[in-house]
Amino acid sequence: MLSTIALLLVSFLPPQSGDLIWAQAGDGRRDFGPSVRTINYALAYDQELADDFELTGSIERVVLQGSYSIFNPPYPRVYGVELRFYEMLPSGLPGAVLAEHLLAADDPRVSYTPRWPSKFEITLPAPFQAAGRTFLGAQIVMDGAWHWGSANVDAPWGNAVRFRDYRAGGPWEPYGDVTGPQNADIGFFLYGTLTAPARVDALSDASIARSGRLELFGVNFGAAPNGGEVRIDGVPALVTGWSHVEIHAYVPEAARTGQVPVQVLTAAGASPPVPVDVTLRQPDGRVRWRFEVDSRAVRQRAGLGPDGTVYAQDLDGRVYALGQDGGLKWIAETGGEGGEGPVAVGPNGRVYVSSNPAGFETFIVALDPDGREAWRFEDPRTQGVIAGPGVGPDGNVYAVTDYLGLGAFSLTPQGQLRWNRRGYSEDGQVGQELGFGAPGQLYFAIYSGFAGLTLAGDERFNLPVTGSAGQHQTAPGPDGTVYLKTWHPAHGWRLSAYAASGQAQWHFFDDGRNLSAPEVGPDGVIYVVEEPERLNAVNADGSQRWRVSDPNVLYDPVVSPDSRLLIMGGIQTYGQPGFLRAYDTSGQLLWTVDLPVENGLAVTAHTRARFSADGHSAYFGTEIAGQDENDLYCYVYAIDTSEEGSLTLVQDPLRRGQTTRFTASNAVAGETVSYLYSLAGIGAGPCPPQLGGLCLDLLRPITVFGSAVADASGNAVLSVTLSPGTPLVTLHTQAVARRGPGGALSVKSNTVSAAILP
Repeated sequence: MLSTIALLLVSFLPPQSGDLIWAQAGDGRRDFGPSVRTINYALAYDQELADDFELTGSIERVVLQGSYSIFNPPYPRVYGVELRFYEMLPSGLPGAVLAEHLLAADDPRVSYTPRWPSKFEITLPAPFQAAGRTFLGAQIVMDGAWHWGSANVDAPWGNAVRFRDYRAGGPWEPYGDVTGPQNADIGFFLYGTLTAPARVDALSDASIARSGRLELFGVNFGAAPNGGEVRIDGVPALVTGWSHVEIHAYVPEAARTGQVPVQVLTAAGASPPVPVDVTLRQPDGRVRWRFEVDSRAVRQRAGLGPDGTVYAQDLDGRVYALGQDGGLKWIAETGGEGGEGPVAVGPNGRVYVSSNPAGFETFIVALDPDGREAWRFEDPRTQGVIAGPGVGPDGNVYAVTDYLGLGAFSLTPQGQLRWNRRGYSEDGQVGQELGFGAPGQLYFAIYSGFAGLTLAGDERFNLPVTGSAGQHQTAPGPDGTVYLKTWHPAHGWRLSAYAASGQAQWHFFDDGRNLSAPEVGPDGVIYVVEEPERLNAVNADGSQRWRVSDPNVLYDPVVSPDSRLLIMGGIQTYGQPGFLRAYDTSGQLLWTVDLPVENGLAVTAHTRARFSADGHSAYFGTEIAGQDENDLYCYVYAIDTSEEGSLTLVQDPLRRGQTTRFTASNAVAGETVSYLYSLAGIGAGPCPPQLGGLCLDLLRPITVFGSAVADASGNAVLSVTLSPGTPLVTLHTQAVARRGPGGALSVKSNTVSAAILP
């Protein structure tokens, strides 16, 4: 509902003065009525539709949304508009008329658009002072039939649409047509000024963790923020959806734990506080954390910043920045549909995504690490992204757009076009990841071809690749060989290897089943799923290394940076619950994380995983098919991919003058856990002999800043207070425990990177 309203505000509503205080957007599903009084028409109508709203404020302007019975000119003559406000009776029907306005069609306060979607805009001769639940009704006086557009079908706010036939002399009653009673609202918009503070009637959760998605239900919110905000524990909350009766907000990381107040602030004042219990995020087995996204799906691979920040883009184009601990840092609106390409991150932490508003235009949007938009580049003639955006080894940005667009193109980190090359585009593509490989080339595929270009835009090859079962994700190997699935008329789908020059090297196939996107490990081994359940490892020479058959349906595998394991999403079978599954690189099943079924619907993970730099965490976007359109959500998962017995490190935000807790779990009760930090970053670190040669994931110089003894639950908690003068640097931390003779059984945790905040 909220996303529909946001779109309509751009495409439908008039740019005039007065705040939008009620927005009941038409959903385009049905037409109700007619709501007319006819003058010269074959069918004599004198009937009215009405629907309820609730607010306290001064209404100055009304917009009605609907359609004529005739879609093309000449349109029927309109004589005027009869607009009425009614009290609401205890029965839920309109009662006495509170105000009535009869305006001629040529009155300057009336304007209307006859073409679909038709609208009537009426500026009231005198503002109507609304004070609670009220009905709005209208009749168009005309030589024809005007129908009111439906809204919130099967989920009306308050009462469903009401109807009265004046000619028959009947009373007000619930509206029905030849298909039966209609459980829906009708589309209209109210402009004016709220004269009383908002009222929060209910919250979606009585208890919720920091960075949790909280829904607020009430009235007098206003149909758009208009400078308003939500405060939780007095801290402004990030908001992803705002309507006249519902707000979606996220609990700030700075909110205290325990019972805290929730309030909505508008120009009319602050709402009475409503309590919510704020808790800390808790891991659940291998699930480090789970973040609830305010959208139906995250369909593309997440991005990872140099400091470990996770960036995910939802299907509505919003980009979420999440700390390694699952804390929400910021949300950026890109102004169009997301999910057409992966999230790419440059070496300086700048984030690049695609955004596709309705129509022939697509943007590449650059966001700074703090979430502010740095620039956007428009391809004005395309419908979407085939591949990218991606950041090349030279730091420039690359993408490929579809039919009539620029084709393959490159941008500087400042958003300037470097070059473009057409000749690869097709209509109706959905984005894939660009492949970058030696010697300084990029690779991508479309339904009918596979191309290799230099980073300067020179074409190395453009080969025909047939087949129509999805796009062909390229996977460059460490030796410069490029792998992708291709189609052979006699053999079906196969895994193919090409040299950097475009010369075919070999083809691996079995019985022609469709293939997942291939994945290449650091050691050059290729992994691919023969759908639905065969997981294959293929050597760099095209010979089969191993094959295992899984009893379930598997999606695209991704290998960890240290070639230790593969992780992928999957489902039990089509339409059934999902899971995340890990195999070691010899084909042995390691573990499975079952995804939940919520409200009878399965949470599934179709996106490719994104590993953290140390390989101890993997991040997935998910989708929940079949949801109620009025409450769409999904999740980003952080999965603990460390070896059994490894430590898991989480920490509070780092702030000057405050105490931060570093918690290592999975420790042995009574053992000492040491905490290390580096300012140099994460990577292949030293292998201290006192730890039995266990190699750290921190770069030198490394400092031990404390230790703690694990309790009976295996948690070792170290509290450190940062001085007010602590430099604002990024701290990279890791926990270790010395075990066994000479440290031979020592273990380490994941790494955590976090900036010290003022």
